[in-house]
Amino acid sequence: CVRLLDAVALAPSRIRSYQAISQTVAERADYFPPGVQVHVRHHPTALAVGAALHPNDSTSLKPGQELKRDILLAPSRLEPPKRMDMIIRGYAASGLSTPLWIVGTGPQQEELQALATQTPGVEMKGFLSQHELTQAYQRAQFVVFAPQQEDYGLITVEAFKAGAPVLTCLDAGGPTELVVHGQLGYLAEPSVEGLAKGFQHLAGLDAKAREAMGKHGQHWVQRNLSWPDLAQNLLGQPKSQGHHRSPLRLLVLNTFPIEPVNSGGRQRMLGLYKGLAQQAQVELISLSTTDQHPVLRRHAPGFTELRLPAGEPIENLARYYEEQLGMSCFDITVTLNPGLLAHAMPWLEAGLERANAVVLSHPYGYALLEQLGSQAPELAQRLRSLPLVYEAHNVEADLKQ
Repeated sequence: CVRLLDAVALAPSRIRSYQAISQTVAERADYFPPGVQVHVRHHPTALAVGAALHPNDSTSLKPGQELKRDILLAPSRLEPPKRMDMIIRGYAASGLSTPLWIVGTGPQQEELQALATQTPGVEMKGFLSQHELTQAYQRAQFVVFAPQQEDYGLITVEAFKAGAPVLTCLDAGGPTELVVHGQLGYLAEPSVEGLAKGFQHLAGLDAKAREAMGKHGQHWVQRNLSWPDLAQNLLGQPKSQGHHRSPLRLLVLNTFPIEPVNSGGRQRMLGLYKGLAQQAQVELISLSTTDQHPVLRRHAPGFTELRLPAGEPIENLARYYEEQLGMSCFDITVTLNPGLLAHAMPWLEAGLERANAVVLSHPYGYALLEQLGSQAPELAQRLRSLPLVYEAHNVEADLKQ
């Protein structure tokens, strides 16, 4: 009954414009009618995070006084989807001594209190008033927010507004649309070990580096999030004329990651796809010989890169070819041996489900598409239905021939 009523209420003939608070929500299966365009509108927070530092506030800083960043902060409702237990265990595994404040209430309160009692440095603060929470944000060296597939996550926005970087996870959903790895915070593997590395990385930065991250976040909020702009965007969309084509979503395949940006080819890719991301959603899937686990990077709004580890079998084979031929052979090894990348196929298949066009940045990933299409008729049909573009940097096919 609910689905039927949703279908009636959301019928394109009745709706002026479809909106979602994040790309995570916009992409969820069956949330919106098929084929309609969904506009993503990130919204501000109503929490006046900067209020405690206002000149008229009795608790504001005195002239020349520096803000004391002396805690780590994890505010959330205490319930399983927020993974507060994983945060506490990640903190314990990090070996840090800076106090970790757990702020919030919820059904896991007793369980987490018992865990915190066994973990030196963790302080359960319970409910804080808005003013107390504001002060906590401003004392935080960084904020930890690691939910699973969160719709949006205002905690991320509040942390940025307070000038604090954010530690989150690759599968956090909404927060990953805001946290640019290395610029606004740290995107960790969704595990105790991954969070521990994130804790250690952000805590290991000097205060000026964290402050620079925090200011970057503040500026981002100031530039991109305001209630008047949100209202204008919500009210300014033209009336729907039935079904729309979905917004352009590009799946880009490459055999090496963009980072480190230490070559002309990488600089070209970064600039090109940042530019395309102003008009389309760009998802780059690249192979990495330096990562042990999948790594997600957000290079710009609308432009993400998923780095997949190539794995020892194909790396060893590439080294053998290189020794025989005296030249770089990883790309050709991928082309000739796509079967050695079976672990990458589920990620590639998921990317294809989200895409409505495929780009080969360098031609070598084409073998992976052929391999994927050979595994199932429905995938082959899906591939045939998508536009396929070879974005030739140096006409590599001829060079390698």
